[in-house]
Amino acid sequence: MLQRLLTTKLFYNKYVFKLRLQNPIAPIYRGMNLGWAKTKLDEMQMDAEADLAIKSPFRAWRGDPKHITLETFMDNCVIYKALERNKDNCMVRIEGHKLDIYSNENIWLEELADKIGALEFHEPANDDNLNFLLENKNTQIVKGDVEWPYKAFFTKRVDPNFVNYCEANSHAIRIGSKAKQAIKLGHYTEGFYFFTKNERYLMLAKIAIGGSISKIVKYVSEADLNK
Repeated sequence: MLQRLLTTKLFYNKYVFKLRLQNPIAPIYRGMNLGWAKTKLDEMQMDAEADLAIKSPFRAWRGDPKHITLETFMDNCVIYKALERNKDNCMVRIEGHKLDIYSNENIWLEELADKIGALEFHEPANDDNLNFLLENKNTQIVKGDVEWPYKAFFTKRVDPNFVNYCEANSHAIRIGSKAKQAIKLGHYTEGFYFFTKNERYLMLAKIAIGGSISKIVKYVSEADLNK
């Protein structure tokens, strides 16, 4: 059964819809190289037309099965045609045997899910949320009140003096102990982050830290959107 989930932030800072499929030969779509995918599907079709066992394009590695079912082949013909028709407004991501398709157009994704079955479909709660996300990149919608609305991610290295700044302004800046330790020791800090109470303290922190912020995410309460 298809699991419907809510989109609360843009996927890859661009897309609002995501369809996840279970697919034994998902890697044929890696990088949206549809020409290569078509070549592999043509090879499989030759096996099917000759009434032979359909050879998997990945049978020689990763422990994948040597053959695929006729149903898997036919499903992938449907997937290929859908991707080919919508290649200019979608992207894909492959993880093992899972194929994720991202787009800002939901109708063809819903139709694809109906034709071959799918694991998950992600969509915004309503049109207001959809439009808000498309107009506000690096923003995430959350339920309940937002006490710390700004989350700033560090680059690879941060001036150790920034820890002193955070501790002097702990009422408005929140940073984890592991992040502070990494900064103090001059270690790699990419992936660590801090929060601020408001935009004013975010701007002041940016001045204090210099150019050591890679990304800023803003959290917005869903209740505020629907006022």
